[in-house]
Amino acid sequence: QLGGGGRRALSMSGDVAKFSAWLHQMQHPAECGQTVGHVQRQEYFWGLGLGAQLVSLKFGLLAALLKGHVYHLPTSHYTNPVACPSRSFDCYFEPASNCTLATHRKVIQVGIRWCTDVPEGRLGSLAGLAEPHPKEWFHAQLTAFLFRPSVAMRSLLVELSGSLTTSDPLSNASRTVAEAARGEVPTVLSSVDPAFGQLAERAVGKLNGKGKGKGKGRGARRLQEAAGGGGGGPGKEGGGGEPMEV
Repeated sequence: QLGGGGRRALSMSGDVAKFSAWLHQMQHPAECGQTVGHVQRQEYFWGLGLGAQLVSLKFGLLAALLKGHVYHLPTSHYTNPVACPSRSFDCYFEPASNCTLATHRKVIQVGIRWCTDVPEGRLGSLAGLAEPHPKEWFHAQLTAFLFRPSVAMRSLLVELSGSLTTSDPLSNASRTVAEAARGEVPTVLSSVDPAFGQLAERAVGKLNGKGKGKGKGRGARRLQEAAGGGGGGPGKEGGGGEPMEV
């Protein structure tokens, strides 16, 4: 027999499936000609940044669901006009509906929806959920439904994942600090561009006292002290310090 936690988890997973099925039913009607299409107007939407546009899609879907309309992904100036002539987010995500704008009884264009309230009680009732859920739960379900990569995007992700290399940025940072503290040209700088590496090498040479004027070598000592190298000697600031982890 399941305990309270097990029953709660089972009910939660059941509600995820129920809400997903309700979303699919609302967005995939049997008769598109009996429904109203819902799409956002361009004017203000095209003035938003990409992140703001993506966030607003969720609230656009929510507004359509609460009115019983069928939501469609809008066009965006951030899409690639060559690879995506329609300029719609459909090029990157699965279409939100099986209907097209041309097949609805009518289509309404609405203004942007931005950070509107999520009526969790009403949504739970419409979807027939077994348990009450917080607003964040509904945000997660709406997001998961909208941002499903399209077939083309999934293929591209598989292709790219096989060719990408990974590195440990913390290891790179630690190595760079250690090399600079020793008065060496950091490897990461030399690897970017040989010419840039040569400039860095001359700069390090000056820090090490190879340049002219007063204070030569002072920069290298500061780097050593910052890295815990103890350039100040016993009793001085930085002397005897422990190596700094980055």
